[in-house]
Amino acid sequence: MTQPPPQYAAQPPAKDPAMVMGIVGLILAFFCAIVGLVISIIAFLKSRKAGFTNIPALIGIIVGILATVGWSIGGVNLGNVVAKCGELGPGVHQVDGVTFTCS
Repeated sequence: MTQPPPQYAAQPPAKDPAMVMGIVGLILAFFCAIVGLVISIIAFLKSRKAGFTNIPALIGIIVGILATVGWSIGGVNLGNVVAKCGELGPGVHQVDGVTFTCS
């Protein structure tokens, strides 16, 4: 009677395949938030699929989300100031205790 060959469980790679991508995503999250966020998410999912926890990618996701929200709020506020200066015209204006300097 012949015995079947032993079955071996598939071993995960010894090195995280998306670690470099996670680091790149983290760095980009500071300079170009949305691109860094997307790359970090891809790296995180790729690492998780391989059985690893990619901490730089996770931090890149957090930084990317916070930076995107911050840039969005800043953009809305800047748009409001530009619109208010469009209404008021050039000069220094006091509106409800807020000083607007429009040129």
